[in-house]
Amino acid sequence: MATLMSAMLTMLGNDIDDAWTGTTTGAGNANKLTLEDTTLYEKVADWVNDGMVVYITSGTDNGATRVVDSLSGSTLTVKNAFSALIAQSVTYEVHRLFTRNQKLVALRDAAPLLFPEIHAVVRDMTTEFNDYQYEYDISSLAIYHNRPHQVLIAQEDIEDIWVASTAYAEDAVVRPTGLSTFSGYTYICSTAGTSNSSEPTWPTTEDGTVVDGTVTWTRQDALDYSNYPMLPLHDWGITPNGYLRLNYDYTDGRKIMIVGIKPLAFTGSGAAETIALDDPFTRVLSAQAALLLCKRRKLSAGTQNVERYQQLEQDWTAELARRKIAHYMKPPDGTLISGPGLTV
Repeated sequence: MATLMSAMLTMLGNDIDDAWTGTTTGAGNANKLTLEDTTLYEKVADWVNDGMVVYITSGTDNGATRVVDSLSGSTLTVKNAFSALIAQSVTYEVHRLFTRNQKLVALRDAAPLLFPEIHAVVRDMTTEFNDYQYEYDISSLAIYHNRPHQVLIAQEDIEDIWVASTAYAEDAVVRPTGLSTFSGYTYICSTAGTSNSSEPTWPTTEDGTVVDGTVTWTRQDALDYSNYPMLPLHDWGITPNGYLRLNYDYTDGRKIMIVGIKPLAFTGSGAAETIALDDPFTRVLSAQAALLLCKRRKLSAGTQNVERYQQLEQDWTAELARRKIAHYMKPPDGTLISGPGLTV
């Protein structure tokens, strides 16, 4: 699951009726204080609010943000000059109630507030059993309180997924990254070395080989991982520092699947950030962000606007509750934990 922050900005803008976008239909004036767009004729002069900003999204001044001074017909005038003349066919956004950055911050701040009702699901299978080992560090998975919902064991050997720029010893076996359903061919390292920065085109002919960086891979027989059972373990515990503790010594090399939840997190930066969330749960995130914006504006609004934002805060509190009910996210099934010294 991944949603670009730019898509969330659009959704949030639509929710709070603050989502005007346009493309200039002519060049601005020589003093670099205006942009021209004939579609602005549909707006009345007092459409411009105090603090309203225009954000340029293409052209030589891409990324520029300016406070709007006034609107007259098709001409939008800003208080401080752009660094370059705004030409024809330049795209822009108008943020009338809240700035673009305020919306970005609200979305980032809203994500952790939704936990655990809205969350990211962890299904990790990087851990495997070792002979005579009873504790495994899973703290790096960032599962909430290091406590999984389920721990499962593969009943057959499942090979590692290929990794870029990694040293491989002879006889190491991998499967391509594209095999999301665990089906297809596996490949054995016939010449040790380090893999390339990009994945090779895997051969499908019998005994076919491919050079990957300094590694040579040879195709093995087809395997069908889709039917390999993952059975839940019912006898495990978690130490306070995030170690999975088992009471038995399981077969060396078998994969362990850890299933749990963690708070939503953004990766990347700016409008290119992504979040592990899909529709319809993005609607809940947008409502939470809208509520945050209204709360924050209420605290800084002039006396004539406090009542307005108080009402918006109440409206979005109710709307957030409705969306959480309508778009309920079910957590993973839990496993009963039992055994000496372990808790349920």
